[in-house]
Amino acid sequence: MTAFLSHGNGVSATTDREFAEAILRVAADPMNFQQGTARAAAYFEEALATNPLLRVLNASVHDRQQGS
Repeated sequence: MTAFLSHGNGVSATTDREFAEAILRVAADPMNFQQGTARAAAYFEEALATNPLLRVLNASVHDRQQGS
């Protein structure tokens, strides 16, 4: 979570209530969060692309599809 919040204008939430309030804050002014959201999305995309476990799982699924 800290890594994602470090990319810009994220809203931290640790309880259900804080999470709900954060959603309302972002929904009320989505343009204020657009740049940070784009940076966090790019970070998450990179994290998924470089995750060794996901690469192995993806290769395994691809191999099974090729064998069908």
